[in-house]
Amino acid sequence: MALPGNPDHGVLRRSFPAFWIGWCFGFGYFLGGLWWLGNALLVEADDFAWAVPLAVIGVPAFLAFFYALAASLARILWSDGMGRIAALAFAFGIFEWLRSFVLTGFPWNAIGYAAMPVPVMMQSAAVIGLAGVNMLAVFVFAAPALIGTRKGVARRAGLCGSAGRRAFRLRLLPAGTAFAATCRSGSDSPACPTTDRPVQEDR
Repeated sequence: MALPGNPDHGVLRRSFPAFWIGWCFGFGYFLGGLWWLGNALLVEADDFAWAVPLAVIGVPAFLAFFYALAASLARILWSDGMGRIAALAFAFGIFEWLRSFVLTGFPWNAIGYAAMPVPVMMQSAAVIGLAGVNMLAVFVFAAPALIGTRKGVARRAGLCGSAGRRAFRLRLLPAGTAFAATCRSGSDSPACPTTDRPVQEDR
């Protein structure tokens, strides 16, 4: 997961590509979520049909600037590993919060709504508010992007190697040992073997 921009350039030049990507994402996001605004203007089409393009295209184009600024801020705060996910979540959380009251506010279609079908996430709004849910949603949904990074690949390789060594050691345990079944079930008991030498119960 990476936002473009050469780190050797100035802050504004470095953040502009992220600004453009953020705006394009925001425009598509709000265009797909706010198309219904045009329906209200068609109730009295003779008087208000002229405003349909403003509502259906203009409003998403304006709201997209919040996401553009969020992407720019995330690019400025960018770092390696989990820090980039935290920066993205923080930036989107801040600008979603600003969107709720700037120019009277229009918090409809917040990113945090995507987490609402999950009851636990929904109830968390009572503790951290919608702004907190927005941050949490972006963090959770963006975290899998680390899997494809160099650090993510190294971490997965380390986890697979550790699991493989553990499985090999357990294969060496005689089935009759008292703690073999416990260790094979995934217990972290100190009795489970930590070396490549088979360990048997004293008789």
